[in-house]
Amino acid sequence: MTGWDCASGWVMAAALGGQIVLAALRHNHAGLDLLANVGWGVLWLSAILGWWPILALRRHGGVEKGRSYMHTTQLVTRGPYALVRHPQYLAGILLSVGLALITQVWISGGLAIVAIACNLLAGPAEEARSHAKFAFAYANYVTQVPRWNLVLGIVRWFRRCRS
Repeated sequence: MTGWDCASGWVMAAALGGQIVLAALRHNHAGLDLLANVGWGVLWLSAILGWWPILALRRHGGVEKGRSYMHTTQLVTRGPYALVRHPQYLAGILLSVGLALITQVWISGGLAIVAIACNLLAGPAEEARSHAKFAFAYANYVTQVPRWNLVLGIVRWFRRCRS
């Protein structure tokens, strides 16, 4: 992990923390129920994309017993990793969007932009580490699975299943 990764992580955590506090204090501030309800749906999707990868990495990543799920020895292309290359970063983006929609406060939107930028910047650094670790297998994976686009990932997954 580089210094930038660590700093970006702290900035993202601070932005998300601010959004969570705002959500606890000022939910549906503008009174737009439809937006708040969409925000709750986005939060549920975020929760799924945040936790599902942990299970997939533990099950299919060749993690040694007693080690963190992040210490994989095999490239995982199943579960959420069949849909997007960075499901947990996408979960962070969706979490920020969902909280902004629920709070409906301008400062939450600003904090969401900061958190989203941190997640978007973290993806390429993670890809460089994955390329170094898994070489050709990861290069092939990149051609099949989109980085962030969940809808495109689902379409491509259906096409792969049908062939």
